[in-house]
Amino acid sequence: GQRYRVRIQRYNDDGNMNGDICVYSPPANDVCSGAITITSNTTCSTTTGSTTAATDNNETGDCTTGTENAVWYQFQAVTSTHVVTVDGIAGFDAVIQALTTCGAVGNPTGGACVNATGNNGIETLTLTGLTIGAFYKIQIHDSNGDLTANAFTICVTHTLPPTITSLG
Repeated sequence: GQRYRVRIQRYNDDGNMNGDICVYSPPANDVCSGAITITSNTTCSTTTGSTTAATDNNETGDCTTGTENAVWYQFQAVTSTHVVTVDGIAGFDAVIQALTTCGAVGNPTGGACVNATGNNGIETLTLTGLTIGAFYKIQIHDSNGDLTANAFTICVTHTLPPTITSLG
């Protein structure tokens, strides 16, 4: 690895300072192409997510330009309608969006940016008209750009098609 030297000094003061410096690498799902795959279920089976060390990549089609510091997830459609639910912890104001593909502008129906609640709120996207077998990308970030460990849970759900009991 590389060796770096960092100088920290108090402003207008030559006194000593004590403390730690933490250096993080961005998570694998910091970019859309590194999206973590989650599975849609008929009940909410959550995955815990963090924005720690996420960066603002200003990827084409993402929610905002600026401080999103987003992470990415993806799921494969098993029906034409899915619901994405993100539950932020106290102090985390989740913003979510769905994209049809990385690097292009295009949301599935119901996939535009949503920030309907505040800190510790639950955000929901109801995606319709999905192509069964296709993968859809989900971008998540804090509205203030906060970098937070274990900041939220995400799940993707769908309903089972009706069972046909009689053809007569």
